[in-house]
Amino acid sequence: MEIIFICHHVLFVVLLMQSISLHFSRGSAASDSAGGDSGCSGHTVIDPPRLIVRINDPNVSAICRPSQSCINCTVNWEIRNGSVAKSDNSATWKMDIMYDWDPDPLCYEEDSSECLSQLRVIAYKPPDSVSISYVNHIGPELEAQQYSLQCQVQDVAPVENLTVTFYRGQKALAPPQSSNRVQKTPVSETFFLNVTSSIEDDGAVYWCEAKLDLGPDGPQPPPVVNSNHLTANVYYKPQREVLRHNITITAGDHLHLNCSAKSNPSTAYTWTSHPAVSNLNRTSCCPTVDHITFDHGGEYTCVASNIAGNITVVFYVNVKVDLLPIVAGLAAVVVVVLMVVFGIVYSSHYRRTHMGRYTLRDMLPFRRSNHDVL
Repeated sequence: MEIIFICHHVLFVVLLMQSISLHFSRGSAASDSAGGDSGCSGHTVIDPPRLIVRINDPNVSAICRPSQSCINCTVNWEIRNGSVAKSDNSATWKMDIMYDWDPDPLCYEEDSSECLSQLRVIAYKPPDSVSISYVNHIGPELEAQQYSLQCQVQDVAPVENLTVTFYRGQKALAPPQSSNRVQKTPVSETFFLNVTSSIEDDGAVYWCEAKLDLGPDGPQPPPVVNSNHLTANVYYKPQREVLRHNITITAGDHLHLNCSAKSNPSTAYTWTSHPAVSNLNRTSCCPTVDHITFDHGGEYTCVASNIAGNITVVFYVNVKVDLLPIVAGLAAVVVVVLMVVFGIVYSSHYRRTHMGRYTLRDMLPFRRSNHDVL
């Protein structure tokens, strides 16, 4: 019994070696047939010549026919998975569910070991997920500092057909990146991009796009998976266009000082003044001094600061006298003087021109005219 068992094993190994030898010889002939004729008058014809199919898709098939120069030839498939259905002059390879990442079925003429063709099958799978984040950094960025973004693509195949593009808003930050790896089964890949933060980046949205482009024979449009959105939080010191101001104000008015500045995080304000002003709010962005006098004239300095830096804003205040009351008083005095002078002149003129014609006797009632006597 042991001898029979050993013989069976030996026979099995011999058959297995023959099968392997036949497979490699056909594969070599397939490679040769791609470069030129090696004793075969033609090649088997496969429809479609290239099969691009999503993994786990149903009803995947291809038909093989003899070369045009071969009459009454029969063809067959050499396969690892799936099934073969033969007819008079063709053979169909079929998989009910596409679960093999590298099936590469081989179609050959049964009467010739050299007339064969290999169907190129590309099984693809869009990424399970795509995410964007900073490399070794958490929290806000600082202005003018360089940071590295990473786009992580999980479980995609084939990775050689993958391209990744980084975006800020709707603007691409750089040309698409691709992988140097060649692998048919799903892999995860990480892509990197360096960015230098600026004030304009504060509040900007970063994201990345993973595209699986399999060419014109592949799915159209190509499968695309977008990452999450990463909002930049850039810390920068207070920003203000004008740092020096000259203010001329009339005594008695209210003085308004505005030191407000744009910043992230928020700005803290500190005021000093020369001369000293007791009622100045020294922590406000916009303090007010009521009823300015000449003693309030001078230099007011504001320091606007946060953890990213600070700026100094200086206000030079010049207090002028209010001329309106003086002018109004002078005008009133002039009017009064003019009225007095006019009254004196008029009175004098009136006495000379009118009151000088009469005497007290002319005004008595008992005086009669000459006509009355006669």
